[in-house]
Amino acid sequence: MRFLASWRSCEGFTLDDINEMREAFSECEGPERKADSEAVIHAGELSNGLLNFAGLHSSQHLTALLDKLEESLESDHSVPVSFYEFLACCRMVRALMVKEVHGEFKKLDTDKDGFIDVADLRRLCIPLGFTLVDAEWEELLEAQSVPEDAWLELDTVWSFVQAVREQNGFTEQTQEELTECFNKFCDDSGEMPNLQVMELLSYMGFEATIDEVRQMVKRVDFNGNGTMDSGEFLCLMRFQREANMADYKAAFEDKQFAEEGTASFPEILKALEDCKIKAEPSLLRETLEECIEQGLYDKATKTVSFNGFLFIAQTMLNKYPVELRKRANFKDVDLMLIENTFKSQEKGKGFITTGELIWLLQDSELGVNSLTGRSQLFDNLDKAREAAVASGIEPAMAGNPGSPRVRLMPLVHFVRLCIKEHQDKVFEREDRVMAAVSFSEREVVEFRQLFNTLATQAGTREPAPAPQPTSPSAPSMRRRASFASLPSAQTVAVAEPARPMNSAPKTLGAVISQFKHVIRVPVQDVLDKVAGMNTKVPSSQKLALGDAVMRYACGNGGLDFPGFLQVMQWMIDSNFGNIKERGLA
Repeated sequence: MRFLASWRSCEGFTLDDINEMREAFSECEGPERKADSEAVIHAGELSNGLLNFAGLHSSQHLTALLDKLEESLESDHSVPVSFYEFLACCRMVRALMVKEVHGEFKKLDTDKDGFIDVADLRRLCIPLGFTLVDAEWEELLEAQSVPEDAWLELDTVWSFVQAVREQNGFTEQTQEELTECFNKFCDDSGEMPNLQVMELLSYMGFEATIDEVRQMVKRVDFNGNGTMDSGEFLCLMRFQREANMADYKAAFEDKQFAEEGTASFPEILKALEDCKIKAEPSLLRETLEECIEQGLYDKATKTVSFNGFLFIAQTMLNKYPVELRKRANFKDVDLMLIENTFKSQEKGKGFITTGELIWLLQDSELGVNSLTGRSQLFDNLDKAREAAVASGIEPAMAGNPGSPRVRLMPLVHFVRLCIKEHQDKVFEREDRVMAAVSFSEREVVEFRQLFNTLATQAGTREPAPAPQPTSPSAPSMRRRASFASLPSAQTVAVAEPARPMNSAPKTLGAVISQFKHVIRVPVQDVLDKVAGMNTKVPSSQKLALGDAVMRYACGNGGLDFPGFLQVMQWMIDSNFGNIKERGLA
C-alpha cells in the first residue's frame, strides 16, 4: 500500500523525470501567476507542455490523448491545469509510447521468453520510424553500452528507443551538420519562419513545391506556431531520410544489384535517377572507387550490396547539393535559358555591362527605368555576387561589389534572388488568406484539387498564338512569356511549364517571369463551374458572384488559389443559391 501510494504521488516517474516535467510545465506558465498561488497552466498550453516533455516523436500519441480530452480543453468553462494533472497526462502519453514499443517487442519475441537479440532490436526500430544505417546503429550501440551478442529485455529496449528518438536516429556528426545548415537560415531566436523552409531545403538539394513544403512542415509543427526550431527540423530530416530509404530499397530490389553483372555504371546511374538523386558521372565514378576500397562494390562481378548502394546514394546526395548551390539550384534546362540570354549580349567578352543588363530587363517588373528600380537592381546584384561566392564560386568569377561588369554566375544567383522574393510573396499571401477563411484543412485540400483540375482543363485548351520573346533589338519592345500545356485533368499537383533547351534567347525579364509562373484559373471557367452546379439563383446573385470573382481575380490573369478560396468563402457567407440549405457548403 505504501508503494502504491508513492507511485500515485509521482505517477511512477523518477526524480529526474519529474524535474524535466517541471521545466516543461514552467515554460508554459503565463506571466500573470501570483507568487503565493498554485502553479497552473492554461488548458490550451497542455499540448505544448506535453510536447516539451515527450518530444516530437510522441506527436501521434499526443494527438490521441488530446482527442479524448478535447471537450474539456476547448470548453467555455475549461479550467487551468495543475502540475499534478500535467503529471497524470504525461503518464498517459508515456504509457501509450511504451505500449507501442512493447507491441513491437512481442512480435519479435517469438519464443515468449521476454528477451530479444541485438539484430531484433535493429528491426524493432524500423516500424517506429528509424531505419538505421550501419554508422548510426554502431554509434548508438556504443553510446548505450549494448554488446553485439546481448539478449535484451523490455526495459533495455525502451531505454535504447528513447536514445534513438533523442538523436532522431542520426549520428552526432550528421546532427551537427544538419544543425549547421539550419542555423544558416534561422533568426536570432533560433526559430525559422515556415516560408524559409523551402529555401533551406533548396540549399540542401531537395526539390519541393510550396504545397509539399506545407505538408512537410505540418508533420513536425505540432504546436502550430508557424515556425520551426532545430528539433523540429531534425525530426523533419528523419522523415525525409525514411522516405529516401524506402526509395533506395525499392531501386535496389528492382535492379537486383546483388546478382552478378547487374550493378554496371549505367544501371547504378539509372537507379539513382529513380531515387530522384542527380548523379554527375564524374562524382559517381569517384564514389564507386571509394566503394571498391571499402569492399562494398565488386568491380569484377559488377555486384553491390544494399549497404554499398546505400553508401553510393547517400554520398551522391551529400555531394551533389554542393555543386547545385553553385548554380543557384537551377536544373540544366533552366540554366541554359539564363545562359542563352546572357550570351545574347556577352559576345565573347566573358561579361555583360550593367547597361546591357538593364536592356535585358526592360520588360521585367523590376522597374529598371526608374532611379529607385536601378538602385535596387544594383543592391541585388551585389547580394547575388555574395551568394555566388558563398556557394563556392571563385571570387574572380563573381566580380567585385559595385562593378559595372556582370558575369554569368552572379547573374544566375540574381535570377534566383528574384524568384525567391516572388515565392515569399506567394507563400505569405496564401498564409494570410488561409488564416482568414473558415475552411478546415481537409476542405482546403479538396478546394485545391478542384482548383488544379480547373487549371489543368484550362491549360489543355488550345491557346491563342503568342510571339516567342527574343532578345530586344529596341528599347520599346515588350514581350510576354508563353507557357506549355498543363498535364491531364487527373493530375492534382500542376507541373511547371516545360522549358525547351534549344529555344531562341529570351529577354531576362521574360525568363524571370517564366520562373515566377503562378497557376491561375480563367474567371469565366470559375463562373461556368458554378453555373454547372444547377443552382437556381436570381440574376442579382449572379451579378454579385461576377463582381466577387473579379474582386478577387488578379486582373485579367484569372484567379490564383488564394483568390479562388476567397470566392468560395464569399459563396458560403452570402449563401449563394441557398448553398447552405442544400448541403453543398
